[in-house]
Amino acid sequence: MVYELALGINGNTTDSVKLKATALLKKAIYLRGEPDSEGRASNFANDAVRIVCHKSFYDNGSKSLKHFAEFQKTIPPAALFLVGTIIRNVICIYSKYGQVNRTKQTPIEDLENSYDRISTLFNRTNKDAYHGLKLRQMLKAWALEGMNVHGAGLGDHEGDDSSEWDVDLA
Repeated sequence: MVYELALGINGNTTDSVKLKATALLKKAIYLRGEPDSEGRASNFANDAVRIVCHKSFYDNGSKSLKHFAEFQKTIPPAALFLVGTIIRNVICIYSKYGQVNRTKQTPIEDLENSYDRISTLFNRTNKDAYHGLKLRQMLKAWALEGMNVHGAGLGDHEGDDSSEWDVDLA
């Protein structure tokens, strides 16, 4: 799933971007990838999440996190929470304004709350027999992909339909 929030793409207007962004925030859709081969949800598997993880943690810089053993084996949960928080807050800006203002900083609210909620969603997913195994395998695969592509080196409101905080464990 791609977000397609840029103005002018597919006839996007400020109002349509706001609506699309708002829809992505509901039930944390922005974190989900395409359903798996069994038609079940792929929580935390959105391609944007994978791309941001790779660009953030596995670049070829001397301070890249790929040099740490933990990142060589898997994407650590806390790193995934951070990426999810950043993506969520950018989508919130689109939801509020219909675009990102490149000339001035836009205040982002509730970063800690977003991080905590994403952590809760992750923990719920990780505890599920089916989705937890799939999630852990995916994070290991992303880390391996990041190492290979960028060079090898040594809560509350859960599950209600009105909430933007939910994972699909069906």
